[in-house]
Amino acid sequence: MQRYDPELLAVLQTYPSVSLVNWDDLPTTRVLIGEMLVAMMASLPDSPNVAKEDRAVPGPENASEVPVRIYRPVSNTGSLPGLFWIHGGGYVLGSLEQDDITMQHIVETVGCVVVSVKYRLAPEHPSQQRKVCMKPIPIPESHRDLIDGDACAALTTVMPDGQPQITPVWCNREGDYVLLNTMRGFRKEKNMRSNPKVTLLAYDPKHPLRSIEIRGTIVDMMEEGALEHLDQLTKLYMHKPDARFFGDCVPVQLQATYVPVKIKMAPTCVRVEG
Repeated sequence: MQRYDPELLAVLQTYPSVSLVNWDDLPTTRVLIGEMLVAMMASLPDSPNVAKEDRAVPGPENASEVPVRIYRPVSNTGSLPGLFWIHGGGYVLGSLEQDDITMQHIVETVGCVVVSVKYRLAPEHPSQQRKVCMKPIPIPESHRDLIDGDACAALTTVMPDGQPQITPVWCNREGDYVLLNTMRGFRKEKNMRSNPKVTLLAYDPKHPLRSIEIRGTIVDMMEEGALEHLDQLTKLYMHKPDARFFGDCVPVQLQATYVPVKIKMAPTCVRVEG
């Protein structure tokens, strides 16, 4: 038999009996959660002891402003300790409003200022993580053609459960950095964001015993310039100076769905054969 604290029962009854989160339809899920939040907070008045102020702070270059909500004690307008609050939701769900009552309680209890941020949610706003300064070790001149040309190459990334995942890839170089390309949301793209350790193996199809293994770290993942880089690789591997990935490799209609991501890999260990 299930037992509930009587004080929690009223809140519990506001939850739907079916799963609320539909990962395939995040916009609808956010609306449903928002409606549930409004219903839950309707009977919870604001504290008269806490002042709230909504502001917008500048975002990164060429990005919109970021909304924040500032809470402070009404009785103290001087300098106070501060708390920066990031709401829960796994970076795909959540809002300022969900923790509004909690923030007021913290201000009343601790006597501090709280700044709660309404951060941009994924996948509409992909993470700009993984830009790391790392000097690559040199790629031997004798085997650079396997990275510069149209040799057969495979990339190994690590799945969330630790299992290796291997996929064929196209690649080229920027000095001693290896450049790769994938699509936002693809399995290997997710793997590299969570674990930057990868291995690239390329071999000469005319001389299969001649190969290069490059173990390294992903130091940058960017969408800016990714389509142009993908078209460069398409020209290289298709041997067509006017080739375009969308249209020549895959149907052009997929450009409305797929978002290229340019990957920069810094070699940390290089082994050559042949």
